[in-house]
Amino acid sequence: MGKNIKFVSLYDNVLEMFYPKPAVECIPDWYKLQTSYSNDKKSISADGQVNLTIKRCVPVLDAMTAGYIISTCMDIDVSRKNNQTYFKWATPFIGQFGSMNPIMFHGADQVSSYPQLKDSGGVAKFINPWSIQTPKGYSAMFITPMHRDLPFEILPGIVDSDTYSAEVNLPFFFKDPNWTGIIPAGTPIAQVIPFKRDSWEMSMGDDKDREKIIESRKIKNIFFVNVYRKMFWNKKSFK
Repeated sequence: MGKNIKFVSLYDNVLEMFYPKPAVECIPDWYKLQTSYSNDKKSISADGQVNLTIKRCVPVLDAMTAGYIISTCMDIDVSRKNNQTYFKWATPFIGQFGSMNPIMFHGADQVSSYPQLKDSGGVAKFINPWSIQTPKGYSAMFITPMHRDLPFEILPGIVDSDTYSAEVNLPFFFKDPNWTGIIPAGTPIAQVIPFKRDSWEMSMGDDKDREKIIESRKIKNIFFVNVYRKMFWNKKSFK
């Protein structure tokens, strides 16, 4: 039986269609449309290279389907005036904690040295309507959803979600500071990946470690395709 990550609703007016979902249920359209082979037909070159595309790259798929996706729960209109970005929405979050706007702000002094934000005049943040709880010893990493074409990036963070049960809000910036348009309801805004906390120490490899690499490369040379999936990959499950 797998570990349990729990999403607890903090507001009453979030529609079920916008609840968090396993990332495997939120694979982007570009990936679905991508063919497995360039020119949509398998071929092998004279030097033994198969014309695989990113669709057959298991590490990309693992990254894209790791953890859980939090999405916007309403349309957010983004406009610009006098070199300032403005946000509009239909209704705030409403619940037993009162009402809360879906976008809030941090002042410029709080991000004055952050590379993408030092001249921004401040930083907006998505208000997250979910408390996230993990088992003892497990934390949650919050990152921009991987391999998705989004106009913004959230500031990555790690929270010890086994002890901290309040909501984790999501500061973000636009890749193009002048971007305007609608962020539709249901847009992925954060990928939440739970992980077990461990202590680590770094070391440098030696000849024995290099021998392992040589053996792996020998195995790789046996197969034309799917060597990583066949010989080295371990299936991950986020439900």
